[in-house]
Amino acid sequence: MHMNIGTLLPRHARYRPDHLAVVFAADRLTFRQFNARVNRLANGLLAAGLAKGDKMAVSEAAVFGIQDPRWGETPVAAVILHEPEGVGARELVERINARVGAKFQRVSDVMIVEDFPRNVAGKTLKRVLQEQYTATGRSSRT
Repeated sequence: MHMNIGTLLPRHARYRPDHLAVVFAADRLTFRQFNARVNRLANGLLAAGLAKGDKMAVSEAAVFGIQDPRWGETPVAAVILHEPEGVGARELVERINARVGAKFQRVSDVMIVEDFPRNVAGKTLKRVLQEQYTATGRSSRT
């Protein structure tokens, strides 16, 4: 029998449900709890349209607004890619907007960055991303 995380985790959740599986800082999860979280994540990805074997291009995303003459403000997504040359900004705009119903929620652009500016607590500084985007001159929609 071939063993991998996809077979080991459910097996341990079934036979050793209350044994400790994960310790991270102050968090502790049993095999039952860890398996439940993994299943919630997997079902969420499936519901979002991902299938087994699909690869995700984006590791992190942040959305901020820029001025727009028609809508007042329009969203721009800043993204960090898993693989730097994996996908382009235009393709990401098309993929995102194909899944968004309302026109005012569609992103006008995607800015690919290596990392996000963060404060000492690790929170993404969207105002700084907005300023970086404006500095590129791509926000001349007004």
